[in-house]
Order: sequence, then C-alpha cells, then structure tokens
Amino acid sequence: MSFALARLLPEEKKAVKERLWKRQNGVCFITQKKIDLSLDETEVDHIVPTRDKGPDDESNWAVVFARANESKQAAHLYVARVLHLLDVIREKTNDPRGANLGDVLAHFGGAKYQLHAKADGEKFQYKLTQMNLYDESMSPIRVDELSGMRTTFLRLPLEYLHHDHKINPRAIGNSIRGLIEEFHRKLHPENADPGPIRAERSKRDRKRANCDLGRRRADKDGLGGRRNVQPSARRRIGLRHCCDEGLNSRGQHAHYRSFLAVPSPAQWLSRSCREGSAASHSR
Repeated sequence: MSFALARLLPEEKKAVKERLWKRQNGVCFITQKKIDLSLDETEVDHIVPTRDKGPDDESNWAVVFARANESKQAAHLYVARVLHLLDVIREKTNDPRGANLGDVLAHFGGAKYQLHAKADGEKFQYKLTQMNLYDESMSPIRVDELSGMRTTFLRLPLEYLHHDHKINPRAIGNSIRGLIEEFHRKLHPENADPGPIRAERSKRDRKRANCDLGRRRADKDGLGGRRNVQPSARRRIGLRHCCDEGLNSRGQHAHYRSFLAVPSPAQWLSRSCREGSAASHSR
C-alpha cells in the first residue's frame, strides 16, 4: 500500500496513472499486455517494495492489471514479470513436463542458425555469415593436462545458441523462482532484503547469550573447576544446562565438554576398563 498515493486527490491519482501508463508505453508492467485505462481495471503498485528500501514516490510506481497484481508470484515487480513470462512460455509449449531452455531460447529468437566452424591445430575458427558478419573469428583451444580434453570459449549471438536435449532433458522447475530472486538481488544490491541477515544475526546472538548464561550457572554451582566435582556430575550438569536453554545438543554439548571437562565416550570406556581391571587385581 502506498501512503503517498493514498493522500492524493482522485484527479491527482488519475493524472499519476496516466503518466505511468505513458512511461510504460501503454502496457502492464507485469504482463506486458496493452492497457486501456478507460476499460481495464488497473492498480498502481511499487516496483521495489518499500520494505526493501523502495521509495514511495512516482519513480517507484507502476501501473498493472489488478488481476495480475493479485496473482503475482513475487513482491518485486521485476521478478514477478520474469515469472509471468515463464508461465506464458510454459503454456505455449503444451508439454506436461513444462518448458526447458530450448523453449526459452525460441521465445527470444534463439536457436535459428547453425554455426559453421573448424578446428585447426590450437585455433578454433568460425564465421557468422547469417548475421552478415563475414570476417573470420578465432578462439584459442585449451587442452587439459590431465584428461586431454580440448575446450574453447565463444561469444555468440543468441541466434546461434542451441539447447541440447540429450545433455539436459529436464524441464525448468519451480525452484527457478529462488534463482531469479537471487540474481535480482545481486543485480540490484541496494534493494536487497536484509531481513534474513538480521534474523541469522539475532539467532546467533541468542545462542551466545544462552551459552553465557549456562557458563554463569556453572560458576554459581561451583562447577567451574575440574577437580572438585566428579566427572559424572559434570557430565550431568553440562547436559542439564544444554537442555534447559533449548540449545543445539550436539554443538553446545561440545562447548560444555571443553568447559566442564566432560570425558569423551572413549575416555569413559577406557576408565571403566581400568577400574574393572584394578578391582579384579585387588580381589
């Protein structure tokens, strides 16, 4: 919800929507379909959410179809637009397995031409005559010393890129959303959501606080030293503090083991064997 837009008068809102519509060349920001402001039900939404440092002004607003805005798959409209386009490509393929990389390339005009090339010694030579580029291009061939595999790297137009169904027959899954959002965050780091970072830091701080509390309790109970308390008592108290604070039993138990001198299972076994041997000799 835009508080700045809510404060505007109806005439001002209409003028803002018209300016956004002209700025977007008359199409919806999400679906890229033509909008008729007099017929279609539209809304104005933030391109970058305000929670992710997006400004609440006209520079960060976009006009979209109301239905598309309700069913969008991401809060960022840039990400929502990519996900909507992927849904359109999936519908065109009419394949129950979904769309693959070849379908995406075909949608953007890729995989049109075959690359004519030859490998001559340590050079890979090719021409892009279908793109009216008649000069010969060359790329060095690199050989892996261990496997002997020969590799070269080319920078080609989209029309020469093809999808190999034998190497990668899998369709594009729903996990692509996370990859698109991650790519968007790296492309626009100023708009990255710091929420997960803050949550991880607060979780780590809580663990440290609980650990300090357990240490203070051990000192208060007189368990800070190694010699005054039996190993079994130290072990029980250490485990009790871990459980009382709700900490990770494996990670925090290792901390209490070093602090409270709790023997390892191997040490317990070795000690039991020595005590049993000493008892038999005394008899």
